This record gives sequence, C-alpha cells and structure tokens, in this order.
Amino acid sequence: MKPAVLALLGLVAAVRADAAADPARYMKAELVSESLHPKPGSTILIAIKMTPKPGWHGYWSNPGDSGIAPSGTWSTPKGVKVGPLLHPAPSLMVSDGIASFVHSGPHMLVSKLQISPEIRRGAHIPVIANLSWAACTPTQCVPLKARLRLDLIAGNGAASGNAPLIRAAAARLPRRAPDATYVRAGKTIRLTLPASTRLDSRKSLFFPDDSAAFDVARTRPSRRGGHVVLAIPLRSAPPATFGGVVSDGVRAYRIAFHRAGH
Repeated sequence: MKPAVLALLGLVAAVRADAAADPARYMKAELVSESLHPKPGSTILIAIKMTPKPGWHGYWSNPGDSGIAPSGTWSTPKGVKVGPLLHPAPSLMVSDGIASFVHSGPHMLVSKLQISPEIRRGAHIPVIANLSWAACTPTQCVPLKARLRLDLIAGNGAASGNAPLIRAAAARLPRRAPDATYVRAGKTIRLTLPASTRLDSRKSLFFPDDSAAFDVARTRPSRRGGHVVLAIPLRSAPPATFGGVVSDGVRAYRIAFHRAGH
C-alpha cells in the first residue's frame, strides 16, 4: 500500500478517535468581517481567521497527498449570499515522501458576502459557518469542527477593526494570470508560465487543483527566454486542461494550462 494511502488511513483513524477535539488546543478559527454594519446593496469581505499553535499547520483547498481541506456550510438570511472560500498560496511540506500543501502559520480564508439592496437598514444579519478542518504536525493530525457566527446589522458600511487584516489577506490571494501551455516529454511535463508573471524561478512551485498526476516535490524550475519553466515528473497522464496556483513564496498566480498545439 502506498505511503500516502497509509497516511490518509491514519488521518481517518484520528478523525474517528478525536472527533470532539477543542480547536483552541490546536488551531483556533474565528469568523470576522470587513464591516459589522454592511450597507444594503453592497458586497463586503468576510474571512475565517485561522491561528494554529506553534508547530501545527492547516491545509490548502487541495491538501496534496495527505490531509483534509477546510470545508463547511453556510447559513444566512434571505438576500444574503456567501461566495467560495479563497485560500492564500500554500507551501510544500514533504514528510516520509508524502507531499502536502499546507498553511503553516496564521492565515485567513477570504470570501465575499453579498447584501441584497432589499434588506433594510437596522436589520439583523446572522452569518453562520459550520466548518470542518484539520490541524496537523509532521507526525499527527487532529480533525476539528466549529460553528462560527457573526451577528451583523445592516447599516452604513463602516469598516470594522478587522478590516485592515482582511483587506491585506485579500491582497495576498493569488492573482489571475493569462492561460499558459504545457508539453509532455515522456514521464515529465513542462509548464511554461506567462511572461507577465513576476516569480523567482529558483523558488517557483506549481500547486495543482488536483494533485493525482503530478509529483510536485520533485519539480525542477528554470528560466528560458523570459519565461519561468517548471519541469514536473508525472505519476499518470495529465488532463488536456488543468489549473492551479504557481507561487515562489512571495507572489502567487492562478493559471490554467492547456496542452501546446490544442
């Protein structure tokens, strides 16, 4: 049985054994808002503020070979909509040959909250998130759950005390870059990044939305003719089109890749 499968089975066992773990012991989660008095007809930023204990980490939207991505369900009044959770770029963690895509320090998962213009000023807007995630170290994982709540009141849109942190987190989200191409040479795929991406070619990594085909931990980055090129060993045949995030640890871009010539 593959090491990644064994690791996942171990994580599942931990889920069953410690299903009622207290998040404050491992990774605190708090729901915060750009405004506590959002204006009717506006869209504001909300975020789940994650604070892991030293030595613990959480996971990106694709956890990699092992782990659990944060997921949840939202409850809002009629006329209020919550968008998808948006992650900052992850970092690569390799343990016993298992590559995981992680958030290793305090981080925010950002979303947009749309307020219908039909909501009256002074109306209460409860926003509830039922969140599941995992906090891990290189040797253990603990599944966590929490019911997070914000009680907003429709108003003038004044910024909250958390607004600067949330806006800074939103500014660090991966930027959308033009589509790019790839070529396959045997058991290796070469991704050629758009020239507009400003990345350190020595440190750039690709974090795919689906990691099954890619051995990301063995990426060989280089620069050719003004483009960053990532050579990544393949585990299986890649799809004709796929997407993900490329990051050098400072800047990050979301890119869709298409097979060259198609």
